Amino acid sequence: MENLDIINNYYSYFDSFINEINIIPTDNKRIIESKKKTIKAYKERLFVFINYLFDNKIDICSIDNYDVEKIFKYIQVNGYNKGKIKKIYSNESMKLMKVAVSKFFEYLKSEKIIDRSIKNPFNDRIKYLKKDYNQESKHIKDKLLTHDEINIILEYILSKNCRIRDKTKLCNAILLMLCFGLRISELTSLERSDFQIIDDKIRLNVKPSKRGKERTTYYIYKNKYYNQITNIIRFENFKFNIKTISKQIERIANKFNMQNFSSHSFRHTFATTYLTIGGTIETLSRLLGHDDIKTTQIYAKILDLRIENEIDMLKEVD
Repeated sequence: MENLDIINNYYSYFDSFINEINIIPTDNKRIIESKKKTIKAYKERLFVFINYLFDNKIDICSIDNYDVEKIFKYIQVNGYNKGKIKKIYSNESMKLMKVAVSKFFEYLKSEKIIDRSIKNPFNDRIKYLKKDYNQESKHIKDKLLTHDEINIILEYILSKNCRIRDKTKLCNAILLMLCFGLRISELTSLERSDFQIIDDKIRLNVKPSKRGKERTTYYIYKNKYYNQITNIIRFENFKFNIKTISKQIERIANKFNMQNFSSHSFRHTFATTYLTIGGTIETLSRLLGHDDIKTTQIYAKILDLRIENEIDMLKEVD
């Protein structure tokens, strides 16, 4: 039988739990910053899980290992709303959610809100979703940007209506991610000496970030953004605050209600553009720094989906 008292107080328990883990007994600034990021990640994922329990009137005490797996798969498949933007969790993010919820469960036991004898179902190993490359292709396809959309975004950022402090810095970050297929985390390791301009080619040596490995990538857009990129190389100081840039991109996405606009959209757009102009999967895999070529093949499937859509449209023409 469901415990309505627990269900109705989920959010107050959530606040108490976050307040308790927020206590940071150290003077080490690096540890403090690291713990703040961890707490923020816990808070976001735990809140999504609690929303699910509350909306469906599920008593956390009645959940077993099977229920955990079923709930997690539901959350992962359906995603969650962050502002006006829908987000999808990866397997790694779901593992972090499991850790956060497990700690929350133990907190409820320590506070005697639930019986201490109840086994914590979030400690057991659960199966996450296997990577569905067809589903992932459709997901990435929805995140691709057209060059018209990119131009609208850049024009808005530089306009008087946009209240972003360092507009040039944001535009430069967007163009670098778009033109070289960079992850946002890779912006922080960029230096002017990493670029080489040889005739009309621009080569970039990308140093390893937290994710990925060292690789070489190239500017692929011919003359489209060439002047902007060469100006960035000459005048940018390459001190990017990726936290600020992420928040600014999210604000713009919410303003335009663009579900397909995120920092990773530019990398996706780079990849599909490269294949569209005749590049091979093998070379693209190296440019993006993928360990597994199956990850790169997702972009080929996106092009296949485009072809299918175009053929379906042609069938409707008399």
